[in-house]
Amino acid sequence: DEVRWKLNEFRIFSYFVLYFAQRNNMYPLKQDFPPHAFATIGTHDVPSLQSFWHCLDLALFGQLGILEGDVLKEKYDQRVVDKQALLDSLHRDGYLPPDYWGDALSMAMHDNLNRQIHRYLAESESQLVGVQLENLLSQEVSFNLPGTSTEYPNWQKKLSQSLELIFDDAQMTAFFSLINQARRA
Repeated sequence: DEVRWKLNEFRIFSYFVLYFAQRNNMYPLKQDFPPHAFATIGTHDVPSLQSFWHCLDLALFGQLGILEGDVLKEKYDQRVVDKQALLDSLHRDGYLPPDYWGDALSMAMHDNLNRQIHRYLAESESQLVGVQLENLLSQEVSFNLPGTSTEYPNWQKKLSQSLELIFDDAQMTAFFSLINQARRA
């Protein structure tokens, strides 16, 4: 508690990771995000949004024998809860219309859902927002799989496009524009 108090006293920002913010089957209202924080969907140690949504990280943990049996099933079950909570929160806040089809079990990650999750984060009260390139590229990747060393090629995966192509791409420019507009809202 003393450390948190001192960090706040010195106005040192916290790290707010959306993946870990689900409480009581909902994610926070955008005004309830911590204002003195760097908010992001994930980190370097968690899967990209696409991989998270399609549970590819859990499948990898299962294939590698790191998670198995009931523990792996619990992780899959929790992932469905987390995904549904995110969909419900997006509905609650008007990012998805009431008649938007699909639920956590039937809906694949798609461009509009990706954009709306980023818009939700960008419109939050957090003063800083981080956007991961792999999420903008809808890349199904885990750059690092915690708990592995030789089992998985950590830090060897590459982005699907070069930085030059990313920043010259009209769709990426539109995505960045959406983020910028949301930050001004």
